[in-house]
Amino acid sequence: VNEAVTGEDVEKSAVTYVYCNDKKGKLHILCAKRIKFPDDEMGGKWNPPMGHLHKGESMIDGAIRECFEESGVKLEKKYLKLISKEDYGNVYKVMLPGTIEDYPPKKGDEENGKFKWLPIEEIDNLDWAWTCGKIAKKLAKSETLNEDREERMSLLLLEAKMSLDDIYEKYYSDIDKETFLAAVNADPTSKRNDDGEVIG
Repeated sequence: VNEAVTGEDVEKSAVTYVYCNDKKGKLHILCAKRIKFPDDEMGGKWNPPMGHLHKGESMIDGAIRECFEESGVKLEKKYLKLISKEDYGNVYKVMLPGTIEDYPPKKGDEENGKFKWLPIEEIDNLDWAWTCGKIAKKLAKSETLNEDREERMSLLLLEAKMSLDDIYEKYYSDIDKETFLAAVNADPTSKRNDDGEVIG
């Protein structure tokens, strides 16, 4: 399904949380500090790539375009995972292959300062726009779980004889259970439609 934006939907937005490791395997997130304008209550706060869609543009195409226009980082559809559909638009997550050195951000635009790759440990130290910081941290936790799930789940399930419920309660209760289960069962080879949804 290619959900193009038309009519009353022209104000829909796409928000994309983009993650990538550095050469040492440390997870980073792509973000920028918004420029302060007198009429912008979110000015001076941090956010991931985001923006309004063009008329006739699908959600996922808008997410890719906005990320490139704002940060200079070009995304491929196959890496975008649809996280949620909100009243304002869609939220996506991307885990890029390679390292952050492969994706140098360009200078900022009229709304954002220069985008940068921020170590996820610094997420709590910044003042984020809206609920972006909370979501960024939650998705980073899920991505970390994805990275080590085979080794850790093998140890906990086979050697420690722990159930998924026990693992969740003991190690991952700071994220919601749906996110935890989705990460454990994630299949990067799953087919997705033009909106980023898994179709098989």
